[in-house]
Amino acid sequence: QQMREEILATTEKDFRAMAPALEKVREDGIVKVLGSPTAMEEAEKERPGWLKKVKVI
Repeated sequence: QQMREEILATTEKDFRAMAPALEKVREDGIVKVLGSPTAMEEAEKERPGWLKKVKVI
């Protein structure tokens, strides 16, 4: 319930305050995902070149 209330109470000011951190992530961040081969193929179809796939097992 607390998380829901915090989300609903988020204001434009909160989003603007978060902008510098999001910009830094956009520039330098690394996103890692774990998924089935099928899901990875679908993601690659939607955004070619977005993923660098590494098979770990």
